[in-house]
Amino acid sequence: MQVLAIGFEKVILFLDSIRFSVLRYIMKKNVLSSIYSHRPLRLGFRFGSLTLLTLPLSVFCPGLLLVTGPIIFGYFHLISSAQHIQTEEMQRMKFFEHIKPGQLVLISYLLSFVLKYSLEKIDFWIVNDLPLGIWEAGFACILFLVLVNRDSLKAIQSVSALLLLFIFSKLSYWDPLLFVGLVLILHNWAAVIFWLLKIRDHQTFKVAIACFFIFLFIHIVVLVGYFDDLILMKYFSFWKLPWDHLSLESVGTVFLNEQNLLTRIFSFWSTDPIYWNRFLVIYSYGLSIHYFAWLSAIPESQSIKEFPLSFRMTIHNLKRQFGSRFLQGVFLLIAAAILLWLFSYPLGRQVYFSVALLHGWLEFFFALGLVQMTSSHRHSFY
Repeated sequence: MQVLAIGFEKVILFLDSIRFSVLRYIMKKNVLSSIYSHRPLRLGFRFGSLTLLTLPLSVFCPGLLLVTGPIIFGYFHLISSAQHIQTEEMQRMKFFEHIKPGQLVLISYLLSFVLKYSLEKIDFWIVNDLPLGIWEAGFACILFLVLVNRDSLKAIQSVSALLLLFIFSKLSYWDPLLFVGLVLILHNWAAVIFWLLKIRDHQTFKVAIACFFIFLFIHIVVLVGYFDDLILMKYFSFWKLPWDHLSLESVGTVFLNEQNLLTRIFSFWSTDPIYWNRFLVIYSYGLSIHYFAWLSAIPESQSIKEFPLSFRMTIHNLKRQFGSRFLQGVFLLIAAAILLWLFSYPLGRQVYFSVALLHGWLEFFFALGLVQMTSSHRHSFY
């Protein structure tokens, strides 16, 4: 453990040295320096730059984002969400005298997967008969009811969460493919809404509103077909790369086999492949903005400091909020999960997406709770 801690510390120092070199270059340029020094401009610039990078990738090779995104950013955005989902009121609850809300969330991610995987292995009939995502929805609803603030809004939030669970549960049985497609797309939107509701200052809020409408506009123009000519340029197709010769257990072959599943999820009403391509583009692009929201926009919007924290200070804050030993255990599990993904892609993918589904449902419930609290009075969040 000591050797791993030292190695991890060296990695953090190396990342900070790269960050320092980049900042030294930025500060020499007047325009870039002005953007970096002003939080609203900085976040808007990052959103725009990310859109210019990931939207073309989503059009021409969405599989590249869907493979690399979760592996590189997936588990780290889960930690960030667990960190920023907690409120001051939540931490004052008697229930959390011996365990922190963020710790409970991360433990629940692991517990949900282990319990579900174990029940599936023994062919427990209830789990095997559940539509995809409903186990995680129920687990997230229970966790939300435990975490929800104990104030006058608790009853409203609890009823709203149970009603949302009931509606989606009915939809999952009525049309499983429509249910999964909606959850995938809405999951990306939840992070953007969460960002809007967690902002402290007015200027950043105006920038976030602009980003929100750009995000909405891109969804609309893709869905109505303005990108179809680009999507149909087959010679850019990511699927034609020689994935069978790669060492990561034929990752591309796995995605090729899943192509039919994605087709049925995103365009169950039509046999025209252009419809599923449109939804695949907005899902891939939306996922990159989802990671941006949790790893950059929400943490910076909540920070009292004008400048983003270094990697070392970020780890220091995580240790303060989660505990040093707990965080070490989390990073060990993440390292193991990423290695599993690289050497056994199907199993690694199963582990991650089971955890990510639970995270997505928690986003739905807490975003709904934040809307209700914001409509009543302005709260201060960590």
